[in-house]
Amino acid sequence: LKKKKFLYITTTLLIIFSCFLILNKNFWTVIKVYSYILPFLFLLMSINFRNQKINKIMIVLIVIFPIYKYSTNNNGIGKIDSMPSIINKDYKLNINWNLKQKDLDDCIYVFSTENDYFVRSYITIKTIYSNKYFQNEIELDNNNKNCNVSIIEKNFIVASKND
Repeated sequence: LKKKKFLYITTTLLIIFSCFLILNKNFWTVIKVYSYILPFLFLLMSINFRNQKINKIMIVLIVIFPIYKYSTNNNGIGKIDSMPSIINKDYKLNINWNLKQKDLDDCIYVFSTENDYFVRSYITIKTIYSNKYFQNEIELDNNNKNCNVSIIEKNFIVASKND
């Protein structure tokens, strides 16, 4: 009975904590919390408490995963790899993904000469989130404050075209 009560309380707290993080737009933190908790849940799922048996296949899988993660085939956990992200590790090494909203405050239209799909998509998303308009440079109206977002030395730089 105590184990069930502990499980219910822990689950409830985890759900409340997750909701709090989601409401504060900390999606990455939620993903990290669950990725840290997942091996323990996987381990608990491999144990049948009623029959007092252990699923040996699941135990082997959970033991093999860290060996794979630390191996040179996966570039190791101490190195930047692409798991669980879809972003290539070169993007993580060569770009500081931090385009600040305040840098876009003085802009009405935002454009970029960057040709990379992921970089342009990120700039577009940040532009829309900042209630600005992302345009092609050709379509810009010279009467408005236009800003060019580019990457210089790994960082996003916002420069006004009309200054």
